[in-house]
Amino acid sequence: SEMCIRDRITPAQMLYRGSSLRKVAWVVGVCVFTGPETKVAMNARKPPHKSSRVESLVNYLLIAVLLLQLVMCLVGAIIVTIISDDMWYLNTTTGTSTLDKILVFLQGFVTFLILFNNLIPISLYVTLELIRFFQGKMMEWDLCMYYAKKDMPASAKSTDINEELGQVSYIFSDKTGTLTMNVMTFMKFTVFGEKFGTGVTEIGKSAAKRRGEELVDERSEEVLQSEFPFYDSRISDDAWWKHDNVNALREFFTVLGVCHTVVLDGGKLAAESPDEEALVKAANAFGIEFAGRTSETLTLHVGAARVEEKYRVLQTIAFDSDRKRMSVLVQLPKNKGYALYTKGADSVILKLLGDVSIAPGNTPDVIERTSRSLDDYGSEGLRTLLLAKRLIPEREALTWSAKFSDAKNILGDEKRREETLLRLGLEIERDLELVGATAIED
Repeated sequence: SEMCIRDRITPAQMLYRGSSLRKVAWVVGVCVFTGPETKVAMNARKPPHKSSRVESLVNYLLIAVLLLQLVMCLVGAIIVTIISDDMWYLNTTTGTSTLDKILVFLQGFVTFLILFNNLIPISLYVTLELIRFFQGKMMEWDLCMYYAKKDMPASAKSTDINEELGQVSYIFSDKTGTLTMNVMTFMKFTVFGEKFGTGVTEIGKSAAKRRGEELVDERSEEVLQSEFPFYDSRISDDAWWKHDNVNALREFFTVLGVCHTVVLDGGKLAAESPDEEALVKAANAFGIEFAGRTSETLTLHVGAARVEEKYRVLQTIAFDSDRKRMSVLVQLPKNKGYALYTKGADSVILKLLGDVSIAPGNTPDVIERTSRSLDDYGSEGLRTLLLAKRLIPEREALTWSAKFSDAKNILGDEKRREETLLRLGLEIERDLELVGATAIED
């Protein structure tokens, strides 16, 4: 029998021109907004040609030389036409009629045009292009512009404005991400009110200098140059398994490893944002390794023995700028129940925490110490997030999941769909228990 699956197409499924789809065996696609009369095609413009000031000057000078040459040819042709009767040795005395004079004028003009053709420096353009070509090669061979981590030398896609590069003194940008590597590094975190992680940021050093203090980074050069430059003697190198709060730390790293939308692409992490990638890398470094996901499950490898744990992902409430948080509803391994894992901004998560009677970890002391650590992280210029969880009875989890699936499939009324999803999100994201806080250096 044929099976009918009812699903909706939203902007989240839209693949724009130039996109590539990976990690799928097959797809069902619908072509929309195609053709030369669509908005994208109509607004598309050919890239403007960029030329340097040297090239523009050469063009103007060439036009001036050409005009001068034409004037000289014109003057020479007129003189030849006037005195042609006296120049018997040129055999130009063919007659005195108007037509004869015109022929003499044209012959003289062409003659002078050939004589003065060397005035136009045609070879100058060839010389300029050769110089730019070799300048581009010098850029590509420059070791100072070589990125060893990705084995990537500089690439001169266009050499039209080489001579302008040496005159650049200032670069104005509307955002820092344009000029930075945009690499996020997991640097510090707080669990159960206890701060972990060492190191000093440049912003932290500047703030301390204004206070008359001097901060020194305690991390070794080996740690700083590693892919995961986090260090704390209490928990690094798997020492956290012997820590007094090992259960709280285990829960913290589990939330990092489960509450995300990262996928594995050829053994490498593929994340929607550098923040998510940094958090998952942190979980991997502490032995809670993200091993991949399917449409319904997420797998972790735990500890040195790489014990496999499978989490069944029921629903994912995506992050957006209004909610400032994301949540994942999962069934715990070995049918140990259901849990909601949430991460987001402290201004939002703190309001969703439950009372101590409901969430034992939300003691006033823990919340106060965590809030103080957030302030400390912020003064160092670190980007912070709060992690929280909630254990949910099976019946409530399955009922809510069914409602959320129905809401996602509402067709024809986008406003009602968004309102329903928002209401259902608020319905389950309540009485959360604080798990910890993260601090990432940008």
